Amino acid sequence: MEGGRRPDVILLVEDKVIILEFEIKSLYSRSDCDQLKGYYRDITSYHKESAKFKVIPFLMTTMCNGKYRLLDKYHICFTDMFIESITSLRENSNLQIDVKRCINSEYAPLPTWIVLLTRAKKGMNLHIPDKKELNYTRKFFKDIGAIEI
Repeated sequence: MEGGRRPDVILLVEDKVIILEFEIKSLYSRSDCDQLKGYYRDITSYHKESAKFKVIPFLMTTMCNGKYRLLDKYHICFTDMFIESITSLRENSNLQIDVKRCINSEYAPLPTWIVLLTRAKKGMNLHIPDKKELNYTRKFFKDIGAIEI
């Protein structure tokens, strides 16, 4: 993940990757949500193995009880609601994530044009992004509110 940032907890449940980010406060802020969105983007766009599975992000505030909110695909809940929230996501799927493959999965960011040109100049093999990788990049720019050119 960029800049060494890491979510607090990642759970592998059935065919789902669940991101848990804990905040020791009663109310969440926009920056807390932005942080969670960054983790979600990093895992769905750059962690090769996770791209195959459903990724579910949770922001957990620890100093309040009884509230749950779904903002787009981001689950925001207080710790007392977590068990109920996570249980509702279970589907008794026969699919299981291979933990070793997931842990050892490649970090696969898209190369920049400068990297591609440098590799070409050195006579190295070039990895030209395929359609799926380009869709991840397009999704990232859409998520951050950039305009499409």
